[in-house]
Amino acid sequence: MPVSQLPQAPYRQDRAVFPTPLTTDVLFSEVRDCTRASFPAYGTPHPNAAKWPNHKLIFIKTVDIERDGIFEFYYAADRDTQDLYNFASGYRNVIGNVGGREFRVVLREYVTPRADFDPLFPEFGAAMPNVPEGTFDNIEYVFFDKQQKKMDQAELDSLYVAEVRTYIERAFLDEKLSFSAERPTLTPERFRATLPTVVTEEIVEGKASLPVPTGDQISISEDQINPDIKRVRTVSRSTSDDDVTLVGTRAYVEQTVASTTETYSQSELTAEEGLLVVQSQVTPLGDGSFIRETVTVNEWPELVGSDWDNNVKAQVRKIQQFVDPPTEADLYAQDTSFTPVTKDRFLRVTETVPYEVVAGYFVTYSSTVDINLPNVLRSVEVVWSADNAIGTYESNWNGNAAGDNISLSGSERGEANGSASQEPEVLLDIEYPWGQDCPINIHIFYVKPTENAYVDGQYTAGSFVSSDLVISRLIEKAPYWSSASGIKRWPAFKPESHRIITTGKRVNVSAQCNGSFSFARSDEQEHQDSTSGSGFSVAIDTTINVTNVPPTLHPLIDLSYVEDRPVVASASCSVQLPFGGNASSSASSPSNISASVNPKSLSATYPQDIPRSGYYLLRYQSEPYKWGWHRVTASVIDASLFAR
Repeated sequence: MPVSQLPQAPYRQDRAVFPTPLTTDVLFSEVRDCTRASFPAYGTPHPNAAKWPNHKLIFIKTVDIERDGIFEFYYAADRDTQDLYNFASGYRNVIGNVGGREFRVVLREYVTPRADFDPLFPEFGAAMPNVPEGTFDNIEYVFFDKQQKKMDQAELDSLYVAEVRTYIERAFLDEKLSFSAERPTLTPERFRATLPTVVTEEIVEGKASLPVPTGDQISISEDQINPDIKRVRTVSRSTSDDDVTLVGTRAYVEQTVASTTETYSQSELTAEEGLLVVQSQVTPLGDGSFIRETVTVNEWPELVGSDWDNNVKAQVRKIQQFVDPPTEADLYAQDTSFTPVTKDRFLRVTETVPYEVVAGYFVTYSSTVDINLPNVLRSVEVVWSADNAIGTYESNWNGNAAGDNISLSGSERGEANGSASQEPEVLLDIEYPWGQDCPINIHIFYVKPTENAYVDGQYTAGSFVSSDLVISRLIEKAPYWSSASGIKRWPAFKPESHRIITTGKRVNVSAQCNGSFSFARSDEQEHQDSTSGSGFSVAIDTTINVTNVPPTLHPLIDLSYVEDRPVVASASCSVQLPFGGNASSSASSPSNISASVNPKSLSATYPQDIPRSGYYLLRYQSEPYKWGWHRVTASVIDASLFAR
């Protein structure tokens, strides 16, 4: 408190004030006349150092009396031993808001000369002075923070700073102050309105530790309030024994309205099934609860559309609808397909067949083709090579004798050769038709043979696309032939090969004869002697030739007119001797030697020739299309191209 301001005689001491329990910390003032003296600086020691060795000037103010020059001088001593009395102990919430953690603390208030004030002193964790000694022996306190404040006495404020230092017990700093544990809220937010959270708090004895959420608890925390008690806070999600269901609607295909149902349950759920169930799924949340989301429609609409069919150049109308699984009979429904979507729902697609378009479709264009044409055997001719030679030989003896004694002798020899031959040769007349780059017309159209059927549980297979069906369609539609001339199927050629064997004969014959005669007359005696002889030989040669006729078409070829031809050869010779003697010989070939040709006929092939006139279905290809129809590509050729 301030000292009295009553007028005093110069250097007269006013009454003193004792702001602390220590008398040495007395605060006093003196009134002085300073009309003839200057003012000393603040902090100047008291002039009476013997009496006031620790006091110094801290404040000067005027005294409101009847004359000027009178001032009051205030003196105070530094509080060097203030730790003896400047403390207060208790509990304090040093962190957080009200209701937070409280520490056991000691508060010490210091008055420090401004010149000695250090805002960074003491450091955090520095030990608190153990003054008064023995007061705080059981607990170790350390510096936590400090707070500066204004002095209560204006006289002290010029040279001193007041601050409050907080010391907390060290052991408490080493402990954890707060623990919390939580698990994620698995319940979807849209269900939380019906399942609110519940928060509870309680104060219990003991030390805070890490808690474990149990049951419906979402989070739990423990906060140490002070060394002896803690606050336990729990947040739980309320539960319901009944399922919680949220119902809504949403737009679906073709403006169909679908119903949405979301169910939250503490029990296991199963996905819903059925024709009208668009989708249904069950999701376990991981905490023993389940969410089922189901979308259903009241009915499935028929969706009408069309697809462009580039083959027939027309739009094909389609009707699509989800239906129950098809029956066995449904699976054979005409122009209808069933595609499984789920076990309870199939997509049925029914096409409206553009019958008039398909039945009337007929496209023609020109092209060329290489045709493998068979060779044609026009005729078979047999020519003969014949040779015939006849040999003869005759001789007469001519001789003379002179004198009485006559001697005559001589010999005669004759030989004759004959030959004959027959050699047949086969000449073939074969045509080699040319079938490259033959012009044709190609027609594309659709035909519908008898369809497969499923009636009364019985399956009946339909007919196939035959050449007769294709030809009848061509006669109906193609413009360049009449039904009178018609069109025929291009034949399947079956050329045949043959082997003709010719047997030729050659005969050589030879005839030989010889004779000798001798005559002698002497003394009217005669001696006559003669001899004769004959012989022949026959040589027969056979030649066989084979003529291979390549695979060809041909009509009946008759070679019966080609008769076997005999081969006959002969030779004869004779020699005459005197007195009517002679020798002769003759030779001829056997009568059964003949040349031949086999076989005598070639059976006609089928066909006997390639077509030479008229229109023919050269080839066609049939591919299954849709709706029981087949797409046919037919090639037609004018056979007059091959006319000779």
